[in-house]
Amino acid sequence: MAWWYYIIIWFISFGIPISCFQWFLSDRYNLNGETLDSNQMLRFLSIYIATMIFATLVCILIAILFGIPS
Repeated sequence: MAWWYYIIIWFISFGIPISCFQWFLSDRYNLNGETLDSNQMLRFLSIYIATMIFATLVCILIAILFGIPS
């Protein structure tokens, strides 16, 4: 049951940076359906994957600091 806490932390660690990056990229790179090209999509996906890795590392760190639930 304690794994739900880590899943919630993972979603928070993942969702907040992604929403900020989407706002940043939409203004900076003009990401919309009409002007989207492959370079912009690769930039967005690389930031998306980096944020996913960051969220996973945050959860692993929290699990190490507070102990893995059994």
